[in-house]
Amino acid sequence: MNNYFNYDDDDWINENLVHLSVDEIRNEFPGHEHCVFCFNLNCQDANCKVKKCDKCWARFHECKSEDHNEICPMTWLPCLNAAYGCPEKVRRDHLGSHLATCGASLVVCNLQWNREAVGKQAKRRMKQVARGFKKQMLPGELKEIEEGELDVFAALMDQREIMKSYRTARPTRVRQRTACTPANPVLPLRFYDESTVFNDVDSSDEEIFQDEQKRIKTKQPFADCYICKLEPGMQHLHVLGNLTGSNSKKEEKSAKRDLDEILGLVVPEFYKKRNLFVKLSEARMPDFHRKAFQYRWTREMHTFTCTETMRRDEIKNHMDYHNVVLQQVDGNIVKRCPAAPEGCDFFINQLIPRIGGRIRFEDKMQQFLFEPSFSRQKTTEEKNPEKKDSIFGDFREPHVLRLLLPYLDTVTIRTLCSLNSTLNDFIKALIKSRSMISLIWKRTGKGKWEVAGKFRSFSNLPDVMDLVPNVKANSTMITHISACQFYQKMDHGRDKNLIEKFVELGVRPASEIWKKEGHGLRHIGLDITDYNDFIFDD
Repeated sequence: MNNYFNYDDDDWINENLVHLSVDEIRNEFPGHEHCVFCFNLNCQDANCKVKKCDKCWARFHECKSEDHNEICPMTWLPCLNAAYGCPEKVRRDHLGSHLATCGASLVVCNLQWNREAVGKQAKRRMKQVARGFKKQMLPGELKEIEEGELDVFAALMDQREIMKSYRTARPTRVRQRTACTPANPVLPLRFYDESTVFNDVDSSDEEIFQDEQKRIKTKQPFADCYICKLEPGMQHLHVLGNLTGSNSKKEEKSAKRDLDEILGLVVPEFYKKRNLFVKLSEARMPDFHRKAFQYRWTREMHTFTCTETMRRDEIKNHMDYHNVVLQQVDGNIVKRCPAAPEGCDFFINQLIPRIGGRIRFEDKMQQFLFEPSFSRQKTTEEKNPEKKDSIFGDFREPHVLRLLLPYLDTVTIRTLCSLNSTLNDFIKALIKSRSMISLIWKRTGKGKWEVAGKFRSFSNLPDVMDLVPNVKANSTMITHISACQFYQKMDHGRDKNLIEKFVELGVRPASEIWKKEGHGLRHIGLDITDYNDFIFDD
């Protein structure tokens, strides 16, 4: 057999390069041996003519039409996310660019932050309120939260999520702990198993009791040792001889204060008035820092995950919302009086929107929204109470919505859709390009799920405005501090009696030492009359 296969147009191919024999090619493509390796655009083969593609105008033999349809860049195909609900038909060369704006290409935010409870007793009281044993955290009159207290709204939002998790059975919460959060699971929980009957027993106390039982088992060989039962400081021989039976045994039942009394001492006045038992400021720490029981300052720490679902082209807007608003609410946007823990309610916005307006918290949407400043005109219903508009109000005309919707953020659009079903269908038909497509899953058995349907919705993402410093913030805060009733002035002036006591103890002024060493005092800015600038002799 020849090593080279000759064609009618004097083209040839080496069969060793393609690892196919001539017989194999003839058996695979009977009558089209020439077409397999022909790349001549002007081929005049009579058995199989060259044709043009109607879409991309490529030239090929007629027998390759089916293969060309698989690679033709102008062919219209279903979206790559068609299985996830996208109904769009896209050209093959635009499949990649379509994914950036595809309604079924969704992203879930996994940014985390931490917030700590005020104390162990506060955590116990939150469990009692969440489970219905108490109506509020502490008895007394509560203060109405002002609209500008954004840091309080953020803390209360996290506190509600913590209390919601306390209505879940303890084994369910324990199963959802991770290596980085072995003390408290990441919130919100992946799945809830809310109970209806609760015991007025703190589950954390039960966990500590179980750890104590394990510790006792490890010390079982020394359980009957009289010395081992004592405190380490009581185990010395000179102490053992002076012990009596009453001193060696601790009272099992000590006088316990009421929990309300303890919380009244532990919780600051600022938190009491707002029914707030988590700290106002977020705890700054790495995401993978271990928040375990062995660290005292992380025992009451709770980790939160954003879990906000959005379109792929909305990621930048959402990240700006985290960086500009959420991470600056406590301390940057809202600046409080230094005497706030003592009960002072004064605060001022240190950062304000560049174009005016304000940032407010929307309780139903659980988001911080930008509210522009404008002169509100009275509606027809307010001018003439007898004349009432229809259910659509000012948006009853379709052309008004067509002009308005492109300028609204998805949070506002989502709110409009919640007014009624007619407006919901009308808005979704107008702006399909900004909606999300999600799957509805239905459980068919233990560990088995199937897709029950698809639905369109809008993401819960507000627009973010640039924030600039408020030039009046510092002057206003200084004016308030000078007249704050919670501000306690401290006199740090010179105390002659204290200086004389320092001299008696062998303390010399720092000025004498620096004079001996040849150093000046003016260039370092020290006041030699201040009793703090004294140095003890060695």
